[in-house]
Amino acid sequence: MLAKIIFVALICTISGAKIADVPETLIVGGEEAEKNEFPWLVRMWVVQDEGLPRFCAGTLVEMDLVLTTATCVANSPQIIVTAGDHNVTQNDGTEQSLTSKQIIVHENFNATGKLENDIALVQLVSALEQTEAVNTVNFVSNNFDINNAINGVAAGWGQIEIPTEGDGQLAETLRKVQVPILNSTVCGALPSLDVSDVQFCTSDVKGGLKGDIGSPILCSNVPTNVCGILLRSVVTEDEPKRIVGVYLKTSDYNRWIEDNLPPLPTTTTPPTTTTPTTTTPTTTTPDDDDDITSTPAAGAYSLAAGFSVLIGLLALVF
Repeated sequence: MLAKIIFVALICTISGAKIADVPETLIVGGEEAEKNEFPWLVRMWVVQDEGLPRFCAGTLVEMDLVLTTATCVANSPQIIVTAGDHNVTQNDGTEQSLTSKQIIVHENFNATGKLENDIALVQLVSALEQTEAVNTVNFVSNNFDINNAINGVAAGWGQIEIPTEGDGQLAETLRKVQVPILNSTVCGALPSLDVSDVQFCTSDVKGGLKGDIGSPILCSNVPTNVCGILLRSVVTEDEPKRIVGVYLKTSDYNRWIEDNLPPLPTTTTPPTTTTPTTTTPTTTTPDDDDDITSTPAAGAYSLAAGFSVLIGLLALVF
């Protein structure tokens, strides 16, 4: 319960900053999700070398492996992943938290421009325990066609409306939202987005807003499988304001994900937030058109004393 209080206090502190400057997790509009409706959705406390931690989302690929964006986790010295959560202000009794062991970022990730290859995997120090509230999810196949999808369902924690001025209200519980998926031609023609051919767009008055980075979306033509992860979003200037989300097509990275799956753990260690050891992952031999490499989490633990104490508290009670 103490960890929940600390988490909420930090959210309140962060909410005082301008929304454009802070990467908190946001879902605008929609409705409260049912408890355990998205057991593969995790929230991540991403420690940064300087400043406040950032909050991102991710998807459980394996019980010890999370898929997210490189934008969210690149260069972080430490990540705390929490699965099985629903209400961030109270102990649901289903939460499990583990720290990161290594971060695997696509070798060709471009942090500028179109955010090409903005994809990463976070390996945990051990496997989470599979429960009704914590489980993995399937991804769409290589031949998935985004143009056959009418809409998608996204989920996350955060603001429930676009603020007209100041800061909007934060949700206490996990929320979900259904958003229309744009045809690739329409998406590519949107001004100021510069979307690549491995990305797709959603557009509505609802959706994931700035900072809901790494959150997955389920497409209507394969509603049980993840088809994309959120890279960025833009609020239009017209009225009513619309949220345009840009997602990475996971179908174009199935091979990359498979090549970077860590060895299956022989035993399941009860989830704790222990300090991980620093290891150097192996490098796969990719095809010419799919260059990737595995890199360990950088910047080993040059944290300010305040954050060290905070993470220690989380490790004890999250």
